[in-house]
This record gives sequence, structure tokens and C-alpha cells, in this order.
Amino acid sequence: MKMNERTTILTCVTAFLVIFMSHTQGAVAQDVTSFSRTTSPLNGDQTQQLKTFIESNTADLASESPQTVVEARKNLIAPLLRAGTSNVFREAFGKAFISSTEQMLNGSDAVSTFNLANAFQVLAFIRTGETNEMLARQLENIKGNDSQADARRNTAASMLAISLKTTPPDLIRPRQYNSIMRSILTSVNDAGRWSVLQREFEAMGAITSNRNIPDDIRKKALENEARILERTLSGMASSESGDLSRAVAPMILALRSQFIGLTGAMRQTFQSTISPALELVVRSAETNWEMIQGDMVSRNSYTIALQQSMVLHRLTSGVTDPNMEKTVNAWESGDRLEFRQSAADWLK
Repeated sequence: MKMNERTTILTCVTAFLVIFMSHTQGAVAQDVTSFSRTTSPLNGDQTQQLKTFIESNTADLASESPQTVVEARKNLIAPLLRAGTSNVFREAFGKAFISSTEQMLNGSDAVSTFNLANAFQVLAFIRTGETNEMLARQLENIKGNDSQADARRNTAASMLAISLKTTPPDLIRPRQYNSIMRSILTSVNDAGRWSVLQREFEAMGAITSNRNIPDDIRKKALENEARILERTLSGMASSESGDLSRAVAPMILALRSQFIGLTGAMRQTFQSTISPALELVVRSAETNWEMIQGDMVSRNSYTIALQQSMVLHRLTSGVTDPNMEKTVNAWESGDRLEFRQSAADWLK
């Protein structure tokens, strides 16, 4: 047989194998989708099909090719987007995905931010107690204060917030909620940029705001929100710039939205829990006056924080104090003496 004929045959065989593998993977994906609505535990064949589907795609999640990674992420998410996808399927999918990506996620220092971000997105779409815990643990596991670490934490916190808002509460056990909140609080000290703190606060707020979660867990989440706000305010003094101050306004705005949506005893709990933090927002403005006033972006952001703190104080207490408006006006005009006096009258 001539060399060129042999080459032609090998090329045809290779092409056939590629097509065969593509159809095989497509069939596996179709099989996975076919039982995504099951309410019965997966049988042996289904479990193996799911494992094969996930392992083949998670291997591509670690690829150096961005296109391959994106395609893998889309493939993995597709069965989870189908209307009627059952909790049984999500639980099985989550366990298999975590098992398949454990080495990748635990060795995150050696994995690119892009690859991790796509893995985090898949975790957010699975929506189980276990996958929410895994996302929360990533906040603890990511170390360092450089821009790359901040980008990873920001993505993990963003995906956690989305996942907590969309995961049915009955899929997250009380123990898991406690674990998630503990991980968020632990990571706050290493948050770095203000945007990371904002996302972590948003994730905690997703628990507070959900009326279908038991009140004792929601109250604990609210207390943790107050802690995150207080830590942010105390961290401003040790910050080299007014950067952290930019996280305060989004937090106050989020708290205002939460309060409007609360009813009954949770409203009373909110007032007693958040009022001390609102006072600290005002006191921190005076303590960090030069740093915040010296940066236009931070100054404008903190103006909103003070304005919304005034609004939230009025909503929670039902009291309108003219000194609150004087305090905000003094801040905006840069009159520190007037600010100090009016704030003292407001907070006395």
C-alpha cells in the first residue's frame, strides 16, 4: 500500500472517530437531560451516565482554551436550565460535580481565574446546600491581597449571592446555612477591595431577605450583616485610601430594601440590630474625614451612605430629627465643625 493511500485511510479513520465521539457525547448529554425531571433516586445506569457527562465536561473546564472552557460550562449548565429539573437530579448532579472538580477547586492557586470563574458559575446553577457550601468555602480558600485574588473572591461571592437567592430553602439544611455564614464572615477580613465586601454582604443579605428561611437563621444573618458593615467601617481607618468607604453606600441601600420587605417581629429585630451600625456610619465619617473628603469618588459615595442612613433611621424609628439633615448638609459642604455638632445632637 502506498504511503499516500495509508495516510488517506488514517485521516478518514481519525475523522470518523472524532464524529463518533461527538455523537457519543451528544447522546450522553441527551440521556442526562432525559432524566433531569426524575423524582426517584437515579438508578445505576443514570448515575453512570451523569458521571460520564460531568467528568468529560469538567476536564474541559480546566482547558487552556477559553472557547473549550466556555463550551464546557454551557454544556454543564444546560440540563439544569430545563423547566421542571428536579431536586433529586440537582442533588445527584451537585455531588458528582463537586467530586469531579474537587482537585481543581482545592488547588485554586494553580488554576487560572478564568477557569475558576466558569466552575463557580456551574456551582451557582446547580443550587443545592452542598454547592452553596462549596462556593462559600472558596471565599475562605482564596488567599492573597493582589488583584487576582480579589477577582476570584469577587466572582465566588457574586455567584454565591445569586445561588442563595435562587436555591429553594428546603435544599439547604440549618447546619449548611451556619457553615455558609461562617465562611462569609471569615473571608471578610481578607476581602481586599470594596467590591468584594459588597458582594459578600449581598450574599449574607440573600439569607436575611428570604421569608421561606426560618426566622432564627434570618436573624443570625442580619446580625452578620451588621458585623460586616461594622468591620468595613473599622477597616477604613487602616486603609491607605478611602477605597473601603465605597462599600458602605451599597450596604445601606441593601439594608433599606431589606427593611421594606420585612414584616412582623423581623422588623423589630432589624431596628435593634442595625441602629448601632447606622450610628457608626456617622461617627466614621468624622473619624475618617480627611481621607474620604480628599477623594471625590469616595466622598460622593459616602454622601449617599449618610443620606440613606438618615432615611433608614427614619424608617426604622419613625422619628424625623432635623439634626440628621443638618449632618448630611455639613458633610456635603465640607463644614467639619458643623458636622461634628449636628452629628453629636443627632446621636445623643
